[in-house]
Amino acid sequence: MLKHNLSWDNIKKRLRNLRQVIDGTAFELLYRSPLTYLNTRTTIGTNVFTREWDVLILLNTCRVDALREVAPEYDFNEEVNSIRSVGGRSPEWVAKTFVGECERII
Repeated sequence: MLKHNLSWDNIKKRLRNLRQVIDGTAFELLYRSPLTYLNTRTTIGTNVFTREWDVLILLNTCRVDALREVAPEYDFNEEVNSIRSVGGRSPEWVAKTFVGECERII
């Protein structure tokens, strides 16, 4: 399970900007939490090891639209594709990616 840093200092920082708290809470309750829960019951995305790759480069927090915009500037970057991830956060992705036969890789 993912851990949150709930220290008193972090809580005080959040309370300084009530709108940020409300927006963050709404996002967490209405979007992130339901999808995370659903993904714990079933895998929504595609495990990278179920596809055939010549080269696979994983970029954490990389926006595909930004990568496509700069792709023509680099000869090695012929094609930019994306797939839906098996996790919304890095720890969840690692836990759902390296399972079964894929555990032997690491």
